[in-house]
Amino acid sequence: MRIIAFIQDEHSIKDIMKAQGIPDFQAPPPIPKFIDAVEAIDELPSYDSFEPSTDDF
Repeated sequence: MRIIAFIQDEHSIKDIMKAQGIPDFQAPPPIPKFIDAVEAIDELPSYDSFEPSTDDF
């Protein structure tokens, strides 16, 4: 028999993670609000043609 449980107590989760050798969770860095114009895409590629792309050859 297989038992699946969802543990919601943060102290229990930290204890289990410590026992398993898993590092503490860290939130990812915030998403930057400023997008550099050099990296921005002006036009989206067209995917409506049925011809194979040149990369396929």
